Amino acid sequence: MSSPSIRSARRQIVIADPDHTHRARTWNALTDRGHAVEVVDSVAALQVLLRQRPPDAIVIDTTFGDLAPAASIARVRRCTTRTLVVMQLSQPGDDVDEVLRGGADELVRLPCSDAELVARVEKLLRVINPGS
Repeated sequence: MSSPSIRSARRQIVIADPDHTHRARTWNALTDRGHAVEVVDSVAALQVLLRQRPPDAIVIDTTFGDLAPAASIARVRRCTTRTLVVMQLSQPGDDVDEVLRGGADELVRLPCSDAELVARVEKLLRVINPGS
């Protein structure tokens, strides 16, 4: 018997990105693969969501919020005791080392294809929850 696929697991993913067009594109890519996705456009909304119903993963852009990427990720992780998978979307010119040292589990350089973004999110979810 095969193990359940990520597609059938209906993972909860939050997209935190200030760019409406990019949020919509990411939402479409993830929901097309069967994930349950919520979108936030402010740090306050993200903090409320994390306290009420923490997701399985967060896809957060380095331009989200008023803090440096490392500080943003630290703030996100303090909002819940649940283990979170955090994928940082990196803009051209971002310091990759700083972003990864700041607590991101994965970094994706933009622009990237929808297929790559989804594959990386699903890989992270498998690592955190083996067998799902």
